[in-house]
Amino acid sequence: MVHLDESAALVLLEGRLPEPAEAAARAHAERCHACRSLLQEIATRRLAAREPQATVLRFWGLEEESPVGPGALESIPGITPGQIVGGRYRLDEPLGEGGMGIVWSAHDPATGERIALKLLKSRGPDEVARFLREARITAGLRHPHILVVHDVFQLPEGFPVMAMERLYGEPLDAAIARGGRIAPGAAAAIVLSIVSAVGAAHAVGVIHRDLKPANVFLARQPDGATRVTVLDFGIAKLLPREAALANTTRLTKSGFVLGTPSYMAPEQVFADSPLDHRVDIWSIGMILYECLTGRCAVAGTSVMDIFRNITVGDIPPIERVRPGLPPALAHLVGRMLTRDRDRRPGDLREVYEVLAPIAERG
Repeated sequence: MVHLDESAALVLLEGRLPEPAEAAARAHAERCHACRSLLQEIATRRLAAREPQATVLRFWGLEEESPVGPGALESIPGITPGQIVGGRYRLDEPLGEGGMGIVWSAHDPATGERIALKLLKSRGPDEVARFLREARITAGLRHPHILVVHDVFQLPEGFPVMAMERLYGEPLDAAIARGGRIAPGAAAAIVLSIVSAVGAAHAVGVIHRDLKPANVFLARQPDGATRVTVLDFGIAKLLPREAALANTTRLTKSGFVLGTPSYMAPEQVFADSPLDHRVDIWSIGMILYECLTGRCAVAGTSVMDIFRNITVGDIPPIERVRPGLPPALAHLVGRMLTRDRDRRPGDLREVYEVLAPIAERG
């Protein structure tokens, strides 16, 4: 197959190719670095432009997030406020929509419990398999700082639904954008909760692969406390010895880049070597850096700029961006963001040991 030009790549991203041609184009892009780069560039450009028709950015795991607007509910036929789904949950109102699904506020009339329902907008086998994989992995990770999944079922039309606990509050990225950098003690406390949740996942052979401030939710509790909650295990990877836990086939292949560009570890960008728990250590380091400085450690005007900065560019040392940090904290961030993964902390226990006393001092 010849290389994709921009018009062919656009047709592929928009899902307008016939099935055999789409499969061939995807297979070619998997093997061809130039075509992967072109697809990534176009997808990101359209995401930045917020074009309404760019709804298939799922090809690269880049999903357009937007409030639910008029006509959005038409993507899942028959879904209306007040409807009972799964024989149990009454729909209240839509909370938001992404490229892959819609999240509704709902409740159980029998108990009054408020929940959130995540409805997938596709019945395609790959998308359904990924959705069910996320549900199985998340439901199996019972932890105070991981979102609780109550139930998984399908609508009569075949669209899968995940029933989750209803959270009130805001994602970490919104909190940083509103308030700027966070005090070292508070930042350490937030990241300790992430470390605890992700460490529990690592202990059973699961790596998240898409940790970022948008996937960390600061949930308000009835007593006024804040519960840090890790979300979205949609592209989580099971290490080989634990693959049976998912009861499903592997959904990604070497050569495809999955994750959010600015928070990817270098080995995740290259996508050419087995990934392990150290990709999460890098991403948590990026989250910690952003909490402490109020800005992402890696920036760029395109995905390729970001990838270049991750792999060969200069990440400004945190002590230069925010002078006066505890030396142990600055040193830890530097180690977590080391390109050579063998020089990062060996596991999250090392991260915990540095952060715990800083969080206690406040």
